[in-house]
Amino acid sequence: MLRPQGSSARQWRRMNQRRHGIVEGQPAIRAGYHMWRKILQFFDRVIVKFFDRVIVKFYNRVIVKFYDRLIVRFFNRLVPYDPEAKVAKAIALLKSKNVAENINTLLNRYFANAGGIDIKRDAACSVELITALGAKEIAESITYTFNQKVIQFLVADMRGSYTPDDSTNYGNLFVLFNGECVLHNDLMFHDKGYKHYGVNFSTSSLKSLKVSIWIDDLRYLVKALTDLEMRARDKQRAESISRTASNIDFGKQRHG
Repeated sequence: MLRPQGSSARQWRRMNQRRHGIVEGQPAIRAGYHMWRKILQFFDRVIVKFFDRVIVKFYNRVIVKFYDRLIVRFFNRLVPYDPEAKVAKAIALLKSKNVAENINTLLNRYFANAGGIDIKRDAACSVELITALGAKEIAESITYTFNQKVIQFLVADMRGSYTPDDSTNYGNLFVLFNGECVLHNDLMFHDKGYKHYGVNFSTSSLKSLKVSIWIDDLRYLVKALTDLEMRARDKQRAESISRTASNIDFGKQRHG
């Protein structure tokens, strides 16, 4: 198409751009849009990572610890110290978590190593450890190693009953979590044709307690070992039934 007379080259170029749907400056607008989009994406990544790695960690490591160590302690000091209430609270916590039942299960059930849980019995204890615990003699030791954690039960200083006809022995139970004593409580041992340890929490039996994740780990150990034992038992039963079925022959039976 020829350029109309009287129109400049610039006017002619604009007219052709409008005919073909081209807006002047459109490439520059698109380039600017993509540039700002990349800038926003960059800031989004940087800010999210900064918030996640710096702000959250700072909050967890500094703010939470500050609240726990200073503010909670400050308000605890305002409340009159009540030893009996503190012991009662500890016993209530232990009972709510079924700690006695879980300990009795891990002491009395003879579980086998399974599912990444390693169990050692009657491992030697150092003199330094016995002295640190305030014990005189370790009668039995059971150690559970799992998930890079170690829970050890130490039965110490067992003594007979003062009643002649009573077959119950009494002693101390120490629970160690990763080498640290987290529980010290009285322990009973019954021997009436079968041996059975018994732990019960009361204001007179509880000697010391440090609450941490080990309380929930006891429940994990009992559930994991019990489930593994049941699976092994079911598998053994199925294999036994399968062998028996393969040895059964009904022969040729007459009908009618």
